[in-house]
Amino acid sequence: MPDLTHVARFVLALLLCLAPLSGSTAEVEKRPDIGRHFDVAGTQGTIAVRDVRADSTIVHNRTRAETGFLPASTFKIPASLVALETGVVQDAHKDVLKWDGVEWIVPACNTDQTLATALVRSCVPIFAALGKRIGEKRLNAYLADFDYGNHDATGSYPYWLEGNLRISALEQIAFLGRLRRNDLPISPEHMQTVRDILVIEEGDGYVMRAKTGWATSPEPEIGWVVGWVERGDNAYLFALNVDILKPEHIAARLDIAKAVLKDLGALP
Repeated sequence: MPDLTHVARFVLALLLCLAPLSGSTAEVEKRPDIGRHFDVAGTQGTIAVRDVRADSTIVHNRTRAETGFLPASTFKIPASLVALETGVVQDAHKDVLKWDGVEWIVPACNTDQTLATALVRSCVPIFAALGKRIGEKRLNAYLADFDYGNHDATGSYPYWLEGNLRISALEQIAFLGRLRRNDLPISPEHMQTVRDILVIEEGDGYVMRAKTGWATSPEPEIGWVVGWVERGDNAYLFALNVDILKPEHIAARLDIAKAVLKDLGALP
């Protein structure tokens, strides 16, 4: 009769050898050619695009795509979901979120908001207030359920701009994929509400949902744009982050993402 210890070790070794041939490792395709869009903009960064129908992910700069960064205002996507699910906000379009009277750098934020307008306008003070109402313990529990980045909404506040929270481009598209297909452990109605708010562009046969982010505390500063494009019967999830080295890189976030999405057939 064979030694079961040796058999177990053999099976474990076999599984470890086969692991790189399956899962996300095998599905990710490196595409250095799309890096030209970063070069034209004069910055460094990464983009990951998930073609849902093809069940494949295309990446520029794989190492960076696997590296966690502050999520900046892209965090307002899960924050909005949690605010609705916990009842901190009952209605994304009707509940009035009061302006605190302190002038903010985004003029459109210097007035009362709804959750919908605060998400679209990326009003940091509103989401800072919502985060405190939700509470760190409750929020971290939801982030763990969402498998959002490192699940660590702690440290300097707001934690998505200065604290310990980190997420990679590949983790962003995994989270967005769950949001898109109603696979998060919250109300489908709340997921639909947030999906509707995220629409930034519609054209002939496609809809683009996205959220930008900009974290000024690291060096260099980091800019994000994440979301997905629905085109026909397919969808393309994407997450881009870049170094913000000069003011024009703020606009370049979306420009680069859209150029790559056009290269891959996600946008016309």
